[in-house]
Amino acid sequence: MSERPFARRSLSFVRGAARTATVLATLGLASAGTSLGGTSATPFQLAYVSATSGPASGGTPVNLVGNQFSPSATVTIGGTGVAGVVTNSTLIKATSPGLTAGALYDIVVDNGGPAAVLPKGWFSDFADVSQASPYHAPVETIIRDGITAGCGGGNYCPASSVTRAQMAVFLLRAEHGAAYVPPPATGTVFGDVHQGDFAADWIEQLYAEGITGGCQGGTPPNYCPASSVTRGQMSVFLLKIYHGNGYAPPAATGVFSDVPTSSPFAPWVEELARLYVTTGCGGSLYCPNNAVTRGQMAVFLAKTFHRPEATRFLEQATWGPKDSDIAGVLGQGYLPWLASQYSIPPSLIPAQPLVPDSTPSACGDGTAATPPNCRRDNYSTFPLYTAFFKNALYGQDQLRQRVFFALHKIDVVSTNTITRPSQVIPYLNLLNNDAFGNYRDLLEDLTLNPAMGEFLNMDTSTKNSPNENYAREVMQLFSIGTDLLNQDGSTQNDGVTGLPLPSYDQSVIDNMKLVFTGWYIPSVSVSLAGDTDTTGDYLNPMPIHKNGSNQEDRHDTSAKNLFLGFLPNLNGDGAATAIPSGQPAATDLSMGLDALFNHPNIAPYLARELIHNLVTSNPSPAYIERVAGFFNDNGSGVRGSLWAVVKAILLDPEARNAPADVNYGKLKEPAEFMLGILRAFNAQSANRSTQSDGAISTCSNCARDQGQEIWKPPTVFSYFPQDYYAPPASAGLFGPEFGVMDASTSLKRANFMNTIVFSSIAINCSTTSCYTPNGTSIDLTELQQLAPNSANLVDKLNRLLLHGAMSDDMRTSIVGAVEAVTPSTDTLKRARQALYLVATSSQYQVQR
Repeated sequence: MSERPFARRSLSFVRGAARTATVLATLGLASAGTSLGGTSATPFQLAYVSATSGPASGGTPVNLVGNQFSPSATVTIGGTGVAGVVTNSTLIKATSPGLTAGALYDIVVDNGGPAAVLPKGWFSDFADVSQASPYHAPVETIIRDGITAGCGGGNYCPASSVTRAQMAVFLLRAEHGAAYVPPPATGTVFGDVHQGDFAADWIEQLYAEGITGGCQGGTPPNYCPASSVTRGQMSVFLLKIYHGNGYAPPAATGVFSDVPTSSPFAPWVEELARLYVTTGCGGSLYCPNNAVTRGQMAVFLAKTFHRPEATRFLEQATWGPKDSDIAGVLGQGYLPWLASQYSIPPSLIPAQPLVPDSTPSACGDGTAATPPNCRRDNYSTFPLYTAFFKNALYGQDQLRQRVFFALHKIDVVSTNTITRPSQVIPYLNLLNNDAFGNYRDLLEDLTLNPAMGEFLNMDTSTKNSPNENYAREVMQLFSIGTDLLNQDGSTQNDGVTGLPLPSYDQSVIDNMKLVFTGWYIPSVSVSLAGDTDTTGDYLNPMPIHKNGSNQEDRHDTSAKNLFLGFLPNLNGDGAATAIPSGQPAATDLSMGLDALFNHPNIAPYLARELIHNLVTSNPSPAYIERVAGFFNDNGSGVRGSLWAVVKAILLDPEARNAPADVNYGKLKEPAEFMLGILRAFNAQSANRSTQSDGAISTCSNCARDQGQEIWKPPTVFSYFPQDYYAPPASAGLFGPEFGVMDASTSLKRANFMNTIVFSSIAINCSTTSCYTPNGTSIDLTELQQLAPNSANLVDKLNRLLLHGAMSDDMRTSIVGAVEAVTPSTDTLKRARQALYLVATSSQYQVQR
């Protein structure tokens, strides 16, 4: 049985907004609108729940996240009251009740008057599709889409086959939404589909839209409504309904051994495989003649119709979406994907031994040096930035790599000052290791790191000559910021002047700097290229200096008062810290860091900065407050969990909902701008024989020329100021990344794309210099396959690079530009033209 082609109008592939709520819920969270009531800066609301389904028997822990929860708030799920613990004003911990299987239920929080409702926020699992089932997330997706309600009796019947009649209903609901009702059937389109037959309306509409011409010829043809849909037929159905009947997939190349290129299904099946909607049925097989089961159908539909939401999620959580990752998120759900990212070991920068302060005369450059590339590998930043880009391109721990780099931009050490790789790697790897840990541990690790010690002069700060640099920056930039903050990130203001109240002054700096006295970098003996010399020990935490009698002789042991007169703040939160005299340096250090860690500012400050880095430059106060709540308490009574903060940032509806505000989003910094294209199109070496060398920081038009030389921010204020305004500044919108965007760097961005799209970063390696040993290129094979049809080509780029948000005007313009390429048979030139125009567009350069 085969599908007969039938022409119809081309349908837009952009599905969008109507599916947002479904994918939020299915992938692990659901959100509700703001309820009325409340007088605080952030209104009372139930924003989302972090688990959206569980066994019908109940007992599943559910975190309800919102704003201004009352200590006496109550929770009902499906009309059943549940025990809820109000952890703080942004988090209620509850447990799901026993409910009828296979149904959706409202979640309600009653705040003692106003109530917030999360419609259909909870799904009670089908009895035959457990949480452990590979079909669970896709099945929940299509239930929330309203595509099906199961097979009855609280079951879904995942192993049952899908008939062609049922598939007509499934496909049209997936395309048009749950509320869609097709026109009444006439009974004249197919010989075996009559008025009043099950799904007759849907089958005739599928024909009207050109998705099917039936299963057998004749006048009229037959549809075979009771026959099972095969996996081969499914591939055609899906791609036609998704792209429109004018879509033609690229020619087949022979991906599956049981789908020869001569098969009419082969191009369609292979396109599904390229999108990772399917990986086949085992080995090199696709099993095109096998019936599609209801479980498989759920996977096919979820991975096809919810790609924009998953793509957008990965824009925030990785260094750039790839088709395989998109399908992975849709197959797992957000929460399982996040859990898998947490468990992946960190991709660290390879450790290096310490080297002499002065470059040995025998330590030369190039492949002829002894050892080869001695100067490059030991006295330049080459090993640092190449490791960063390789980990960003190929590392499986994508989320950790994003968070690690974000923390570096907050807690800055720069190779402007600390120049040797062996000195900087321990600092970078501690950020990498601590990226999902506790911020209190990270503060202490940073404080005693020798690179940080030298960068901000703590290593030479003594009781007789205390240096204030680290004390000032650890407050201003690494923990609490300069103004007293409410938990929603808004400033606490002077009642008379209306100006923000400072979080500290010089007196606090003068006391804090004494906390950090007496630590130093000891000298060690090292050898390289025949030379032996001494250097500082940058591999181990700084010790406290002691004299020959084993007494701490450089630490200031006087009493110290921290935040006296500044805490409690206007809300009554926090307290000044009094450090007694005569204590050991380690005790003073611990108390000083505890004072920062327990400061009420640290939660909203870090929440705001990490949201800026991952999601948007201008988050709402309510968003900041919800994330700050997870810093204050991760739900298990732990303060300072970065993992809880990162999850809260990515799962929040302000991150997950498609933005309506035109001011939402962030300019992609140079690293993100470049890596998005490199990852999407499988960056490898210039000759495609191995991986890229990652040498894309200091090359012409690369990161440095675009204003962001990796690991080398110009000052402790990072690559760009936190409070830089997007132009025009009069609009009052933050846009930190615009701090490195000017006429010159914007041209460098375009030049980089021109190089990587139309050529490659060439190998440049000789006996005297080897700073680009492999080079970098991208693979445009798939785009070339789509290039004969310019609309299909541009639509592919839209889905992968813009999560389907390309404007109609932009699409029309780029399709026209591709059509103008001559000769029209030059598929590579057409592919390059399309990619360059999309990659240099403002819509790609701004993450939304």
